[in-house]
Amino acid sequence: MDLYHIEKEKLGASNTNVPQIVGMTASIGTGKAKSSEKARDHVFEILANLDADKLQKVENTENLEQYLSIPQEYDPHIVPDRDIDPFRDVLEALMNKLEHSLRGKLVEFQKRDFCR
Repeated sequence: MDLYHIEKEKLGASNTNVPQIVGMTASIGTGKAKSSEKARDHVFEILANLDADKLQKVENTENLEQYLSIPQEYDPHIVPDRDIDPFRDVLEALMNKLEHSLRGKLVEFQKRDFCR
């Protein structure tokens, strides 16, 4: 959204070329609000940050209930750490390599024009 707001500011009043953003969430949250008023303010702040012009919610939940699955509770099996773990070593090496190669790309992406 930072890039969106930067591009919108560049365009000024003629902001017709900014991308359309669709945000979906199961729950927008309350921002740890202790009152209804603070929860409402939190939602408005999120909408303002997203530059939203619509907020919609599902009214008829019957259609969604057929897709609802209630997770079963179970006791997880805790596996102790291993002194020698070749899978972890390979995974760490791959993640370090990926992180190193993406570091420069992120800076390049932030510097280039958002909308061409």
